[in-house]
Amino acid sequence: MEQIKNFFFVNTNTKQTVIKNTVWLFFGEVIGRLFKMILVIYAARTLGLTGWGLFSYILAFASLFISFTDVGLNTLATKELSTDNDYKTSYFSTAFYLKFSLLIFASLLTFVLIHLGKIKVDGWLVFFVLLFLVFDSLREFFMSFHRSLEKMEREAVLKIIAYASVGILGILFLFLYKNVFFLAVGYSIGAFIGLLFSIFSLAEYRREIFFNFSKKLALIIFVAALPITINFAVNTTAFNVDTLILGYFKGVQQVGLYSSAQRIILFLYVIPAFLSISLLPTLVRSAKEDIQKFKNLLKKYAKFYSGLAIVVAVLGMFFSRTIIILIYGKDYIGSIDALRILFISLIPTFLNFLIIYGSIAANKQRKLLIANICALVFNLVFNIIFVPKFGIIGSSVTTTLALCLLVTLSWKRVLSSI
Repeated sequence: MEQIKNFFFVNTNTKQTVIKNTVWLFFGEVIGRLFKMILVIYAARTLGLTGWGLFSYILAFASLFISFTDVGLNTLATKELSTDNDYKTSYFSTAFYLKFSLLIFASLLTFVLIHLGKIKVDGWLVFFVLLFLVFDSLREFFMSFHRSLEKMEREAVLKIIAYASVGILGILFLFLYKNVFFLAVGYSIGAFIGLLFSIFSLAEYRREIFFNFSKKLALIIFVAALPITINFAVNTTAFNVDTLILGYFKGVQQVGLYSSAQRIILFLYVIPAFLSISLLPTLVRSAKEDIQKFKNLLKKYAKFYSGLAIVVAVLGMFFSRTIIILIYGKDYIGSIDALRILFISLIPTFLNFLIIYGSIAANKQRKLLIANICALVFNLVFNIIFVPKFGIIGSSVTTTLALCLLVTLSWKRVLSSI
């Protein structure tokens, strides 16, 4: 019993730590996302195509802007806290205030721009969706502190609390009021509860986090985080720009169909995400100690990621019809073909997670900029061309091809620069 306890709660060596962190991350993400997936299913069935499509449209629009404040700072904070630098806590504190400022700016921009669109939305509904995204983004940032200490067991528990709060409150408000507005309220309150628990878990570090801002580091952090942020924003854009274009040309019902397929794929992102996050500290050390060993490690994991993604994609394509009918019901049968295509997109997506975290470990994240811009332009242009004629099928194909282009360009540029 003592050996089991030590294995899952104490870091003893590199191999054991990676396995322990992977298990905890998998446990936290899967259990947490199950709560959110149950909420998505209940919301889609309760609100119908129109209500669920409207909520998905607003969430996609807001996520598009919030994503530019998100992962770059989180990942750099994890990286810096994993080192022995004297200024690492100041780095984290400065990154926090940068993130908070960017979130406020992105939220205000979103609130103004969404009312200029073709689809009419309620201001309070947008407000509560934005609150949810801001609270959830800040919670993820605080989790990077635990991640840097390779204490993923803490992160797992906090994620389950956050996702469970969102899931339970979202279902409760929907059950009581059966209205899209109260779904957003449930989301935001649940995310706030998750944020509070995350802050309380770091109470012993509150001085380092909230009172250690450095003007000198602010610009350095912003410049370093920008390439990573753009790279993650491209992935977010790939799953949101098409939703917005669909809403503009085809209306919220088509958004509802497409979003139902998207949510299943996004749920599966947990696999490459937790693998890559748990590998990051090991990749950072490998890149510093032996660059050739680091390159070989990347190639080794690329084969593993590809094989795993192909298995998931093939199984998903085969069972797509069963999945849609079982989860959402016959009203959503129009999303089956889109889901089959999006399952193929998992192959480049899995590899992209490895490339992103590998580039961060080697401090080569700037090499991803050109690939990101190319993929973003491709996705935007071809969605505009194909969505008016082919609807959700055009969106699915364009998204998949954009991710393939992104991975091809990114892999070549990162490896050639190491």
